[in-house]
Amino acid sequence: DLPLVSNVELNEMRKKCEVDIKQMYHCRQCRADAIGTLSEDHSIDFRNIGCEGCISKCSGKAEKNEPEETAPEGGKYKFAISSKSGINIDQHFGHANEFYIYSYDQGRIRLLEKRNVDKYCMGIYDCVDEEDKMSKIVRTIEDCDGVIVLRIGEEPREKLEAKNIKVMEMYDSINKAVAKAAKELEKAAKPEILPITESDN
Repeated sequence: DLPLVSNVELNEMRKKCEVDIKQMYHCRQCRADAIGTLSEDHSIDFRNIGCEGCISKCSGKAEKNEPEETAPEGGKYKFAISSKSGINIDQHFGHANEFYIYSYDQGRIRLLEKRNVDKYCMGIYDCVDEEDKMSKIVRTIEDCDGVIVLRIGEEPREKLEAKNIKVMEMYDSINKAVAKAAKELEKAAKPEILPITESDN
C-alpha cells in the first residue's frame, strides 16, 4: 500500500547517485527485467530463456509444472494484445499506446509485430478527440480477429465488436491467453447442435 515514487524524488536520488555512476534521466519505465534499448524492448524475445530450472534447484523447491493451455489446432487467428510488460495481459485497453500482434496458426503462437496507437480517453480533459482516437485504433487493428485486454470500457468494446473484432478480458501470460482466445473463437464458430427430442419427430 505504499505510494509510487514521484519523478521529483526519483530525480533527486539520481542526482545523488550520479556522483558514483552515470544516470539515465530519459527512461520510459524502470524495470529490473528490461532487455534491449529505450526505444526497443526485447524482453519478450527472452521470455522462455533463463535460469528458471536453476532457481528451483538452488532454492531446494521443485516447481509444479502447470499444464499448458491448448487450443484447437485447426484455427488461424490474429490477436491484438494490450500489455505493459510484453509478457502478461496486464493493461487496460484505454492505457495502451501500442498493441502486440500475435498469430495463432494450427496450434503455433507467434509474435508478429508491435503497432503504435494513441492512448484512448484517459480522463475528462483528454476526451476532446475521443471518437477520432478510437477510429484510429480500430483502423490499426481491424485485421485482427480479437483483442485481449485486462479491462475495457463498454463503448470501445461495442465499437470493436461492431467491426467483428471479438473482445476478451483476462489476466494471464500472453501465450496462454492467445490459446484460450483461439479456443473461444473456435467454439463460437461452430454451430451448436441440439439433441433431437421426441417432440421434434
